Amino acid sequence: MRNSMKISGLEIFWIMFTFEVGNSLLLTLSSTIRTAKQDAWISMVIAGLVGIAITFLATTLSSLYPNQTMIEYSQTILGKWLGKLMMIPFLLLWYSAIGIIVHEFGEFLITALFHKTPMWVIVFTAMLLLIFLMYQGGVEGIGRLSEIVGPMVLLMIAVLIILNLGNMNWHYMLPIYQDSGWLPILKGSYTPMASFFGESVMMTMFVFFMDKPDQASSRAMWGIGLPFPW
Repeated sequence: MRNSMKISGLEIFWIMFTFEVGNSLLLTLSSTIRTAKQDAWISMVIAGLVGIAITFLATTLSSLYPNQTMIEYSQTILGKWLGKLMMIPFLLLWYSAIGIIVHEFGEFLITALFHKTPMWVIVFTAMLLLIFLMYQGGVEGIGRLSEIVGPMVLLMIAVLIILNLGNMNWHYMLPIYQDSGWLPILKGSYTPMASFFGESVMMTMFVFFMDKPDQASSRAMWGIGLPFPW
């Protein structure tokens, strides 16, 4: 029997979009610029295309087993014990990623707003908020919240880009490729690629909660693909 919590294709789009914008702006751009310099945009394009491809594969696989989570269909494909064994690195990845994301979130808030606030206060408050959201609304609550926050984030970024068009010095993008070469460009794409990969892997769990699993691939690919040119 399918889970009673349902999320729509539109909610999947906004979930993926908001996750990816946050990671791209806070976690990935600085390291990419340091490595690829003026060719950082090429690194982001490469990472985005790889992320879209991984998203397509992840959602296509999960759509073959729409009534099962990744933990369940891994056992269907690989057998009970091997399927469970394959979940160990998956869980380790997410537990470590959660720690990194929460820490980066705390550092950003301290730098931007709460200069004298201890890190543990911000982290503890954020975790309480997340626990409350999951307790009250579950995955469906996350989807509905993303439908509210996502358009606001998109509007803010679009306005900022439009207002800064006159301040952009496009000649700083030149020369293209010659100062970097493919190796630094590929190295620069690694961090955002890992970010895109993280959001792609989430879809292996979200498809189970969708009311129309056949929409998973297209909505998730748009949600991943829209942020990376920015």
